[in-house]
Amino acid sequence: MQFALQYPVMNMLSVNLIYAQSIMNKIVLILLYTFFNLFSNSQNLVMNPSFENYSILPFEGSQYLSGIKSWTLIKGSSQYFHKNGGESSDGFVFRVPFNCIGNQEARSGDAYISFMAVNHGSGTTIIQGKLKEPLKKGRNYYFEIYISLCDNFNLSTSNLWVSFSDSIFPKMVYKTYYHNITKQIENEPTRFYKDRGAWELFSGNFTSNGGEKYFAIGSISKDIKLTGISNRNHRVEFYLDDAGLYDITDDTEYIPGVKFILKDLLFEIGDSALIAPSCYEINKLVKYLKNNPEKKIEIYGHTDNTGENLSNTNLSEARARAVLKRIAQLGIEQSRMKIFGFGSTKPCDTNNTDEGRKNNRRVEILII
Repeated sequence: MQFALQYPVMNMLSVNLIYAQSIMNKIVLILLYTFFNLFSNSQNLVMNPSFENYSILPFEGSQYLSGIKSWTLIKGSSQYFHKNGGESSDGFVFRVPFNCIGNQEARSGDAYISFMAVNHGSGTTIIQGKLKEPLKKGRNYYFEIYISLCDNFNLSTSNLWVSFSDSIFPKMVYKTYYHNITKQIENEPTRFYKDRGAWELFSGNFTSNGGEKYFAIGSISKDIKLTGISNRNHRVEFYLDDAGLYDITDDTEYIPGVKFILKDLLFEIGDSALIAPSCYEINKLVKYLKNNPEKKIEIYGHTDNTGENLSNTNLSEARARAVLKRIAQLGIEQSRMKIFGFGSTKPCDTNNTDEGRKNNRRVEILII
């Protein structure tokens, strides 16, 4: 009798565990989709962004960045590290993850570079990257790169900046030349990158003057800010990986009388609570409504055909109401909004595939 009961119980536990894992996998996929969807319509304009393309694998310290395609060392010190890198004659190792300045896995791929931000107490290094196409005047761009403090250093700095130019950055100039160039992105003075165990994001937005084809990442500054335990040469060295530049110009045109889908909305499965209340699309809509106070909106909630009709209707209405509440929290009067829940009665795609059902689970807006 003991064995007769044991197997059904174990089977039920297995089924429950598999079902729970399936739910978690779906949530993770939705989160990843939401995170990257901001840039889904915008390509990364940085050439060789994670330093994977090379002409020569690193093996000598004097090589610096000469082996990496589309990147150039303008001033200072920056080394190339690769999973298949070698060792110099004087014992310096240029591999990933174990190398001459620390032990760090690449954030993606097999490679990264180092960046000596400070040496002898002053900013030293500038590296140059290339863009796939010239930037367009008046467009808004978002730049990012990931930073990790090298393991062999206890000192960090906040002196980091990015400059964009329509011509190559000059090498044969004094460092003071770079004190006065236009820096479209500058790190916050109190933002120090001190985590040797993780990759930290350095990013910023700017509006293009038009024609920029190159960018420089630099640390040269009139006023160097340091934190941590000083070392003999007051040196700070970072690893850099995964540079990105994206056009984030808002080209959305809201047309009264024409319905549109709010993208990037994220709900718990079978729930109406917004997981990501700061949804990019909601923020854009709120900005439009604030600039057009005479406009009102109707919010339509929809589900797929999974579940009972009444439950789907109630769920779709609850999700529409969640959107209304979020918009109201951002400063729009509730009197300017109405909600409707249609359940699964108005699909925009087939309910016979996962992709189709995902498209049917949506919230639409009508401006009136």
